[in-house]
Amino acid sequence: LLNVKINSLFSPTGNMEIYNLQGQLIINQKITGTTQENINTSPLHNGIYFLKIQDEEHTSITKFVVEK
Repeated sequence: LLNVKINSLFSPTGNMEIYNLQGQLIINQKITGTTQENINTSPLHNGIYFLKIQDEEHTSITKFVVEK
């Protein structure tokens, strides 16, 4: 489980997306409007991924590692 703290700059209509190193979209999840979001990472294999949070005006990209 990936716990994500959402900055108040992002609108509740935004999306969270997880990409692998090849740029393939693995998970796409809508922001629910809270400041704390959870993403189920159990389908992800060990490796490096990028979390992209985006709404109409803002974009944030963060790298994270999955190790099981």
